[in-house]
Amino acid sequence: MRFKLLALSAALGLGTGCSWFGLEQDFRDKGEDYKTASSITIVQVPPEYDTSRIRDVFVIPDVPQQVEFVDEDGDFAVPRPTALNAQRDFQRVKIKRLANRQWVSINVSPAAVWPRLRSWLNQQQLDVVAADPSAGTIETAWLVFNDTPETKDRFRIHVEPGFVSSMTEIRVEHAQLTREADDALLSWDGTQSNDQRESWLVDQIANILASQSDAETVSLLASEIGGEPKSAIDLEAATPTLILRVDVDRAWATLASSLNSDTITVMQSRRDESAIDISYTNTQEEDSGWFSGWFGGDDVTVESFTLVVTEVGDEVHLTVLGNDFASSRRVIETIRNQID
Repeated sequence: MRFKLLALSAALGLGTGCSWFGLEQDFRDKGEDYKTASSITIVQVPPEYDTSRIRDVFVIPDVPQQVEFVDEDGDFAVPRPTALNAQRDFQRVKIKRLANRQWVSINVSPAAVWPRLRSWLNQQQLDVVAADPSAGTIETAWLVFNDTPETKDRFRIHVEPGFVSSMTEIRVEHAQLTREADDALLSWDGTQSNDQRESWLVDQIANILASQSDAETVSLLASEIGGEPKSAIDLEAATPTLILRVDVDRAWATLASSLNSDTITVMQSRRDESAIDISYTNTQEEDSGWFSGWFGGDDVTVESFTLVVTEVGDEVHLTVLGNDFASSRRVIETIRNQID
């Protein structure tokens, strides 16, 4: 009898406890709260305080304007997706050099590269005096190398998006002073740099990134690191335009090393005329029945195009000469998917 009373009491207690839960109770379900969430006022810091380290932890990115895929009859047409760049399916680390410049390129997002660099600097006991994720900069303390005890060295590392947001570029600046020199004399204008020291750190960074191919840590603070990617497609212009946010020398070097693929073949590069002649292999799926699907195939055509390279301020614009909008767009999107 006592056992039955205990069981009944426990059941009544659980039943009463269930009333605590629900939308209007003490332990309500908050799963739907996001639907009614609103923005809050940004924290206002008094002007006499330093605000350089105050930033949004969860930044809401801007949504780019969507392009409507409408054919000439006004019907919605889903375009065939651009072929993926197979080389970006696995991690690749490269050291790239152009004239007196050098940088590390890796097909991993800056938000994933940032914590790797910070972790490696800590492991090597390289003190960091300043780190700004939003600007993508890490500045080390003064170092003294055993082979040059009479001097002290300092490095500034720049982490930036590559041509697409899933790629990262790491640049290194170096400054060297005598041991007795005042730290206030430090300058990052290149007059105090040593190419060998700079190359040493570039090599070290490339090696450590290549050895951490399975690292998956991502920094939320670095989600918007270093600004926007170095390339973009403008579909609102008169003709589809690939925008490269680099100088003209690097733009030509990038196109020369990235254009040739299974889809695109460079026939002639005419830099003096700001033009590149290419052949483009276009594969179109045929609407076929069951029987023809076994014995037929996609329709493959090879087309010729001329790319026009134009320097516009600090940018370089790439367009397709004298073709319809759809064809130009297809070529431009393919090129952007290939460049690295």
